[in-house]
Amino acid sequence: MNDKSLTHDRTYWLPADVKKNIEREYNERVGQLNDLYVNLINKEKPIKFVLGVSGGIDSALCLQMLRDADISPDDIICWFMDIESSAYDYRCASLVCNSCECELNYISLKKEFEQLSFKFNNYRLSHSSKLPDMNLKARIRMLFQYDQTGSGSDAIYLVVGTENFTEFFLGYCTKWGDQATDISLIYNWTKTEVFWLSEVRNIHPEVLLKVPSAGLAVNQTDEGEIGISYELIDKYIKGCYDDSRLTEDVKKAIITRHLSTRHKFNDQKFETIYRSFMKGSE
Repeated sequence: MNDKSLTHDRTYWLPADVKKNIEREYNERVGQLNDLYVNLINKEKPIKFVLGVSGGIDSALCLQMLRDADISPDDIICWFMDIESSAYDYRCASLVCNSCECELNYISLKKEFEQLSFKFNNYRLSHSSKLPDMNLKARIRMLFQYDQTGSGSDAIYLVVGTENFTEFFLGYCTKWGDQATDISLIYNWTKTEVFWLSEVRNIHPEVLLKVPSAGLAVNQTDEGEIGISYELIDKYIKGCYDDSRLTEDVKKAIITRHLSTRHKFNDQKFETIYRSFMKGSE
């Protein structure tokens, strides 16, 4: 990419060999997705994918990958699940789906969230933290997606996870919320690598420039909540310690968060699902 690329400020430090490797991995995963899709499409129960499209970079790249794998738009069920979401989030989600020729379904889950939050709040041990409500939003959204997977007997429905490796490493996800998915397509790429791949795959410029946010609270941003930039976290993960901002205190904060969230991880990686389905078809 040239110095004027949209994601240059986030990806400038990625070595050329790393870029080459992740592009190769992307193409390999696209081929595996196509194998999985073609293998099951002509069987009694074809495969369909349920994807929450938030307007952010991660879900955008996941949708692009599904389309690059020649999966029909009819077999990709995209949902924008509105719980106090912004109009800008919806605009970006619409741009992503339009570019991939997929329909974006809309549902407001605000009423359901407010009812549960009100009831749960009576039993919470602390009322000073926003975290329970933020996690509740993520779990309601995932609950809705899994309800979709059981709403028809005509196909195998898989919920697509949109977590990247940086989020996995930090445990920056909600257990049984956005973490509870069937397949995770971008789990082995850091946030920086996701940005670079997204530009390579021509994700819409507005989405590329959008500040990363889980959309779980007003004015919430990922980096603001974590307290460390994705750039420094990813440099730590990749062993690029020559940045003077990557102090011992910053390193300690990253590894402490990593170690304290190990309970959130389980095996939902794409290769596991891929091998399982393909083995059953032999």
